[in-house]
Amino acid sequence: MKKLVIIISLITASFSCFTSCNNDDKPRPAQILVTVSGECVCNVFIYTPEGLCLRSQIWDCQETKVLVFNIYHEGTVNVTGEYKSKRISETYEIKYGKKTTASLIF
Repeated sequence: MKKLVIIISLITASFSCFTSCNNDDKPRPAQILVTVSGECVCNVFIYTPEGLCLRSQIWDCQETKVLVFNIYHEGTVNVTGEYKSKRISETYEIKYGKKTTASLIF
């Protein structure tokens, strides 16, 4: 009888670890797909409204069709393109697990 109780306890413990150790609780990042027109090369930044830079990448029209940013942030962001003295910025609402398409036109 003791062996049966021990076996049942081990099986129960293994199932509880399987469900609690699963990483599905972590939210999927918001995804921002950025395209740029009017400039062949520029820097693209993702900022919070407070001015915190979340991510940045370089747009190069010869190598890039779309920039993909995976952001662990939800709410309003500013997608900004900068090249020399030119600057363009658009505001978007993003949510975890959702794709947002951003177009920057210089």
